[in-house]
Amino acid sequence: MEACSSNQSGSSSYSLAKNLSTVKNVLKRWNKTVFGNIKHRISELKKNIEKLSQNTNRCPIAIKKLEESLQQWKNIKEDYWQTKSRNNRINLGDRNTSYFQNSARTRYKRNIVDNLKGKNGIWLKDRTSIANCLTDHFKEIATTSNPTLDNDLIKLIPKVVTEEENTKFLDIPSPQEIKNALFDMEGNKAPGPNGFPPNFFQHN
Repeated sequence: MEACSSNQSGSSSYSLAKNLSTVKNVLKRWNKTVFGNIKHRISELKKNIEKLSQNTNRCPIAIKKLEESLQQWKNIKEDYWQTKSRNNRINLGDRNTSYFQNSARTRYKRNIVDNLKGKNGIWLKDRTSIANCLTDHFKEIATTSNPTLDNDLIKLIPKVVTEEENTKFLDIPSPQEIKNALFDMEGNKAPGPNGFPPNFFQHN
């Protein structure tokens, strides 16, 4: 793509970010002018198929081509919503509604703190007390000038990373390692900060 290969002054990372931004704008325009509205295209194809089917002089080959085109656009629609949903385990359709609701409800429950033990050992259950306890805790650890470490607590943490492994972890990943990590991702996962999902880079 010309938009992606245009020359940009600056570092490699800056040039990549600028080119991706340019590509995004070009794709937005292309989506509106060429690709069009998915829902509208599917609706028009259904109307055309119905119209041809009711014609006494209908052409089976023409109807078959329209049906194939309709299926292609349905696949495009499914891919679009899979990318939007950030979850590849679902199928497109109204039955997704309950899945989305249950998924959101489960995530909400998992993130709720129902009760919390305070410094004095008393369990806090109301929202205000829990909020105040957390606020006081983080204020204390963020403002103390002489932080202390509990060595007995540190000793409880098992050492599972060797010095050799730690050195490898700190190494800058090679281009091949970055590529392998990228291609190991599910293509339709959530886009990164640049707005592109993994499959954009996997196919380009």
